[in-house]
Amino acid sequence: MPEDTKQVLEALFEYRNAMLHSGFEWPPERRKAFGDRVARWDAAWFLSSRSDGEPWVWYMTEVFVGRVLKFVGEVLEAAGRHVRETLYPDE
Repeated sequence: MPEDTKQVLEALFEYRNAMLHSGFEWPPERRKAFGDRVARWDAAWFLSSRSDGEPWVWYMTEVFVGRVLKFVGEVLEAAGRHVRETLYPDE
């Protein structure tokens, strides 16, 4: 599995859940909590528009979208390697 699996999945699902449940305008406490989480991930993954210096709307960047697409390929490759090594160890 990719080395950053935990961070990618946390960021992807955290953003997805917030967008699904709150749309573009998240409640202020959710915006702040997401900002605190962003600080633990790659700084290039998310950007925010700000109002009075505070995050107002969060956006995924092209960097994060690209990372997620590459991540999917890495997971598929790891799964295939696992199946091959488990089911066909002598080949």
